[in-house]
Amino acid sequence: MKDEMFKEADSLARNDRTEKIAELLQYVSSAVLALGGLLSSLMGGVAVEHRFERVANFLMKLTIEVHRLDGVSDEYIRSEDFEDIFSETLTRAAKERSDEKRAIFGTFLKSAIARQVSYEEYLQARIARFLEDLLPADFVVLSAFAQGPGTENSMSPMQTVQQRTNGLTKDQVIEIVEHLNRLGLLSIDRNGLMVMMTAQGALDLEHWLTPVGRRFLSHLR
Repeated sequence: MKDEMFKEADSLARNDRTEKIAELLQYVSSAVLALGGLLSSLMGGVAVEHRFERVANFLMKLTIEVHRLDGVSDEYIRSEDFEDIFSETLTRAAKERSDEKRAIFGTFLKSAIARQVSYEEYLQARIARFLEDLLPADFVVLSAFAQGPGTENSMSPMQTVQQRTNGLTKDQVIEIVEHLNRLGLLSIDRNGLMVMMTAQGALDLEHWLTPVGRRFLSHLR
């Protein structure tokens, strides 16, 4: 795994723009690790090698994704705002065992770089809390609500969600939706999920997203 990663890094290094982005991310990472002994806190204990590999792969994938962005701001990446956001997200990524969840953290950081998210906005959108509390399946269901009306053959919100989530069971959808309701990201109860309606109504789920839910999802695109 490490050999493949370093081969990919060597290939990317031939591209000046990618090398520049990698250098900037390395600068931020080095600065963060120097602050408060983050390296020892992340890498300590029996999980040293696993966490190192998680961080290394996470940073490599992030560099590749950021390389595809247009108009990356050197100033923003070197800013205190991004350093704080990066530090908190990297800490969570290092501790997270799920590849899917780490990919979500990476998607958020890519979006933060593209949009130049301030630390104040990061706090106001409660991103840290949601990234911590949500499981991959929660993101799948939340994204199902965020889709515009499609072509599914459905007569209820439940049927629509199930079709958009590769067949989660009713009990699974109900449990996840109730969790998203408690977090304030959705505003639909069990009865609302089951109610029968026209196909047009059953496919239009976006209005069940709360303003907080919409704002949070905007940081993952």
